[in-house]
Amino acid sequence: SAFDRPVERVLVMRLDQLGDLSASMPAIRRLRELFPNAHFEGLVTPVNAYVLRACGFFDEVFTVDFTYDHGTRKRWLGRGAHAALKRRYGQEPVDIAIDLSPGDDSRPVLTLINARYRAGFKPHRFDFLDFGVDLLTRDPVNRREAVSHTAMISGFVEALAAVFRP
Repeated sequence: SAFDRPVERVLVMRLDQLGDLSASMPAIRRLRELFPNAHFEGLVTPVNAYVLRACGFFDEVFTVDFTYDHGTRKRWLGRGAHAALKRRYGQEPVDIAIDLSPGDDSRPVLTLINARYRAGFKPHRFDFLDFGVDLLTRDPVNRREAVSHTAMISGFVEALAAVFRP
């Protein structure tokens, strides 16, 4: 295994909209199966906190303002969010911090987390990741993404499982 000791604390981050969080639920359930004895923390936007608390996969849920700017089509940390993340996750390390978003906007948030391992999509673009995959599928006719958002995230988690499972 890539871990030299049992995983005790897992942070799962999904700073997107409700549909993106919903698409991630099968992968989150799988992460819970992979690390059954770990303390699970979820990091989401305030609007998604209720859903994350209700799903029962998490021991704690922490929210942060990650605002979408329609002009730039980018997300950014809201006022005070940077400091709040540093207070919450800057000292006591988590064993693994996982960003389940395939998009780029939230990945830099992982740098604010004191984590033994950081995992996310597109490792070639984010050199601070300790584990990452780049999943790309194309329909042969229209060249659009061939698998669902849910399947892509589940594939990422299965790759993570292969590396971190004893």
